[in-house]
Amino acid sequence: MAKAEIRIYAVLVMLIAGLSCTAQFLTITEITLEGNNRTKEHIIFRELEFKEGQRLQQSQLAAVLTKNELLLLSTALFTRVQMNISDWDVERQRIKIHIVVSESPFFIPIPIFELADRNFNVWWNDHNHSFKRVNYGLKLAILNAWGYGSRIKLSAQFGYTPKFNFSALLPFIDHNQSVRLELRALYAQNKEVSLYNYDNKQFFAEKDEQVIFKRQTYSIGLIIRPKLFATHILRFGYSDNWLDQELATEGNPDFFLNSRSRQQLVWAEYRFSYDKRDLRILPTRGWRTVLRVLKNGFGFFDDISSTYVIPEFEYFFPINKKFVASAALRVKIGLEREQQPYYNYRGLGYGDDYLRGYELFVVDALDYYYGKFSVSYKAFHTTVKWPKIMLKGMRIMPVQIYFSINYDVGYAHDPFYELNNSFTNSWLNGGGLGLNVLLYNTLQIQIEYSVNHLGTGGIFFHSNTAF
Repeated sequence: MAKAEIRIYAVLVMLIAGLSCTAQFLTITEITLEGNNRTKEHIIFRELEFKEGQRLQQSQLAAVLTKNELLLLSTALFTRVQMNISDWDVERQRIKIHIVVSESPFFIPIPIFELADRNFNVWWNDHNHSFKRVNYGLKLAILNAWGYGSRIKLSAQFGYTPKFNFSALLPFIDHNQSVRLELRALYAQNKEVSLYNYDNKQFFAEKDEQVIFKRQTYSIGLIIRPKLFATHILRFGYSDNWLDQELATEGNPDFFLNSRSRQQLVWAEYRFSYDKRDLRILPTRGWRTVLRVLKNGFGFFDDISSTYVIPEFEYFFPINKKFVASAALRVKIGLEREQQPYYNYRGLGYGDDYLRGYELFVVDALDYYYGKFSVSYKAFHTTVKWPKIMLKGMRIMPVQIYFSINYDVGYAHDPFYELNNSFTNSWLNGGGLGLNVLLYNTLQIQIEYSVNHLGTGGIFFHSNTAF
């Protein structure tokens, strides 16, 4: 997310006007809110580092207000945040803080026009940008419905890959506002499926326009956030996957292992994160550490048994007002060393686990580790005002543009499926130049030119949202 326009001129004027040099601390006597038509006050107050009655160091006041504006933006509940000093009692060293927010739209209908492939680059290059591989439908996002920061997302997708998806982040269920419930459900069916990898790319099989692969998964999660920056997530789920019997027998017997055409599994995931970044998307300072433990299979169906530990660390360092350096490290370790089904065997090239310059490839692995490094330059920051025909929460659009220099390096260890896949069990590195655009403090669009270790390059597109 981008920084909101920081409007603390009153603070600066009063400091320059000649406050007492002996006054070191200011007491917050009142915090008032404006613009929170849906969001409950206590939901906003929970995200702040300060509260009524607290004393703040006078010299740090501007920095504290700026930081807390960004904390509120990071919730994705608001598109703009402004903090001002509404009243300053110089003699008693007391202040009142006024917070003005612009809430994100309550109801967002989003047309689905997306690709059946892993990313835009694979669709454009490997499948000749065929519109037969396009999915269409409608996604509905209901944000902050009751004012407690809840999120409900529904989607109905048709076309190449029919898929129905539901997820809900419910309001807090405890008095301390630290525990939430999360529900998820997914059903999808495919007329094409990746059976194996060859030459570091997925090989797809189809069968006379028939549905040859189905998957469904259901999960419930407990999200515990006892402190402002620490979050624990515990999820339990059930997945049921089906593959055409002929493909399971003759196409790839290792798809589910032992020529199985069906895979059922109960799984659990634990995730801990400690996030001190100033923003969740396009941060400019701070750090974040994450630890994930994923267990597939508990002996109920005997279809799979795997355990992975996935730690990661990110660090963002402002060189000056325009330049930001960043580094991200991620490791995946498979604790169970037996051969895993091809379908569940994932390495680099899926989701966020990719190296720049390798967007067209997949590198499956039991273990991997990689680093991503960038230096970014903030080139542009403005606010666009749209006419009233737009949704109320989208009429004011903050825009930020960054240019970046990127370099990634990684290694994927594959003891089972490395045949005819030269990128496994060897060091990979790539990088190039990037353009990052941030809209509404919630939507990031990346356009990058990257080259891999073979010297082959291309223009690649990525996107990310805060909700």
